[in-house]
Amino acid sequence: MHKKSRRAIYELRDFLDHLSLVLDSGTGQDGADVRHHYEECCTHLRRAAVEPLEYMAETQLKRVLRLRKCLGWIPYYPPSEDPFREPDFFDRVNEIRELIADVRTHKPEQDSVERAKKALAKANGLRESIPVGQNVVRCLYGVLLLVGGYCLARFFPGCRLIR
Repeated sequence: MHKKSRRAIYELRDFLDHLSLVLDSGTGQDGADVRHHYEECCTHLRRAAVEPLEYMAETQLKRVLRLRKCLGWIPYYPPSEDPFREPDFFDRVNEIRELIADVRTHKPEQDSVERAKKALAKANGLRESIPVGQNVVRCLYGVLLLVGGYCLARFFPGCRLIR
């Protein structure tokens, strides 16, 4: 089990602990104590919802960076269609990283789930902007050209294609 998944389960456990203290009427708690435990219930439940979303956004961003490492060398024509264009690509990656860091620092707040959803949506959008199938076809085409050129040079040594 992943560490983030365990954290989410721990947050659910803490939520249930505080909920049991809120619902336990035999302890003679005053209103301030009950209010404190209720607020802690809300905080732990929010954190339990944010942990998996944060993990999915981080995982999707890692996949995108791995794709760039594997497929970034393939040239695009026209160059404006290159999903790994230097300034645009890294601006989007840095924006997603900032959103994830923002989610991490603001987990107990009200809008933390919306922030995590926004980070996940941007990471998914970046991943979907990379045409993996098209890159594989271009890679195979490049390999085919190299093999064809080698075969021409090897089996027809007197053939001069370029003069």
